[in-house]
Amino acid sequence: MASFKKNILTLIAGTLLAQALPLITSPILTRLFSAEDFGYFQLFSSVGSFFIAISALCYDFAIIIPKTMKKAINVFALSFLFTFIISAVVFLFFYGIKYTSFIKSLSPIFSGKTFAVLLPFFIFLMSANKFLIYWNNRKENFKRQAKNKVIQSLVISLSSIAFGYYGVFPNGLVVAYLFGIFVSVTILVYWFIHEDYYLLKTITLKKLCAVSREFRNFPQKTIFSSLINALYNHGKIIIFANFFSPVFIGNYSLCVRILGAPITLVSLSVADVLFKKAVDWSNNENYQNLNFNLKKVFLGLFVLGLIPATIIFLWGGSIFKTIFGSSWETAGKFASILSLSFLMEFSVTPFCRVFYVLKKQSLYLKWELIRFTVVFASIWTCIYYNFSEVMFLQFMAVSVAFSYGILLYFLNGETKKYAYKCLKDNWATLF
Repeated sequence: MASFKKNILTLIAGTLLAQALPLITSPILTRLFSAEDFGYFQLFSSVGSFFIAISALCYDFAIIIPKTMKKAINVFALSFLFTFIISAVVFLFFYGIKYTSFIKSLSPIFSGKTFAVLLPFFIFLMSANKFLIYWNNRKENFKRQAKNKVIQSLVISLSSIAFGYYGVFPNGLVVAYLFGIFVSVTILVYWFIHEDYYLLKTITLKKLCAVSREFRNFPQKTIFSSLINALYNHGKIIIFANFFSPVFIGNYSLCVRILGAPITLVSLSVADVLFKKAVDWSNNENYQNLNFNLKKVFLGLFVLGLIPATIIFLWGGSIFKTIFGSSWETAGKFASILSLSFLMEFSVTPFCRVFYVLKKQSLYLKWELIRFTVVFASIWTCIYYNFSEVMFLQFMAVSVAFSYGILLYFLNGETKKYAYKCLKDNWATLF
């Protein structure tokens, strides 16, 4: 458990510096870019992230699972292969003249060759970054990951300011983000070649086919839940683009950017370490320890997030107005409404991957469907009855908090069941 805490603190320390830079530069960026610019970036990243979620057909989740490095490198290569194919298909789809009129009818952002060129690069680079992070998780190179996160954040922050100040690119936020991810991937690839290049010789077509069959549960049972998850996380923005103004999307974008920082800072760092630890506990059938530590982690995260969530809830509008400028007070009011739902998401998010460890992808899919149905039902209800923006966000906040409560209930029930079975088997061996 000591190494578990040490790894979490290592990732949090690196992520703290990485997230501090965007937070520090946000007051500058809100004065260099308009709400419409933030809305464009949010919509672009949402469309790209939707494809990233399914780009490897979910084989990337299996990178950390094989016991041998030779098998793991073939899963790693398989993930890259599928991502390259999907990125190429996306490029042909958005760039193709045949589909131009259809794409333009969805949203003005989709028109233009710039979007068609940048989107496939975004999908491939972000996916590659994710696979390389999983590879480093497997090798427990958490200190290296922390350093890389800081470098990536520094490049994105500085280039965003430079592009915004000089007006070099029309979509400065998008180009700056792509540049930062490119630098991150370049560094991770350098480390990979330096240490693990010899493993590339073990990649063969026969082994690729073998691991694709061995881990077929991931595309079969996980791809649909990943698709639902992507629709939930990024489909909202695409819906907003068709029913709300770019200013609303921009204010919502800044709100999510600030409230989501603790999730990126702490929750995902905990998730990276917890995933590896949960695999170890599961392989050793130490389910009592798994159940106990999941409860400890949840309570620790909830208490940690309660104070800042309460402050945002009470004074969100004033805080945003003071820090980001008077034109962003509305974003602060949005943050005030969504603060408690983000607290629940912050506390529960690290446990999502544990379902993969327990081989309960079907139960996780069930929860994904419940969350998607509950949240989107509230969205469509508000749109249908033409509710105000405030009431719309209130409905969404309650539905999100409720859905994460259900996830916690499911996970606690499953780990308790495994712990009881393990205890029963151990008791039986004594007699």
